[in-house]
Amino acid sequence: SVIKNNLRFGTIYVDGKYTQDDEFLTLSSSLSILAKGKKAYFVAESENNMPVIINVKSNGRFIKKLIVKSPKLYKIAELKIHEIKSLSLKINRNLRVYSFSFE
Repeated sequence: SVIKNNLRFGTIYVDGKYTQDDEFLTLSSSLSILAKGKKAYFVAESENNMPVIINVKSNGRFIKKLIVKSPKLYKIAELKIHEIKSLSLKINRNLRVYSFSFE
């Protein structure tokens, strides 16, 4: 797809305002990444301890709603097919993202 062709592994694409600190990225808009595997995770937390609602899409299709509050490992997606896919996260308030991992 066009999105997959434009994204590169290891790069986080942010749409909107963000700040990059030494250990985390803080944003309140949306981000996209290219993922490979059946499962995708991230370590994240709400910046102000208020729940952050995230709408997750895989290759442009809505797959789940995720609520992030305390700092921990969250499962972003679990898909049936082991393939390269774009994951998009639409975020409604300030979120701190520390890392991503894939299985």
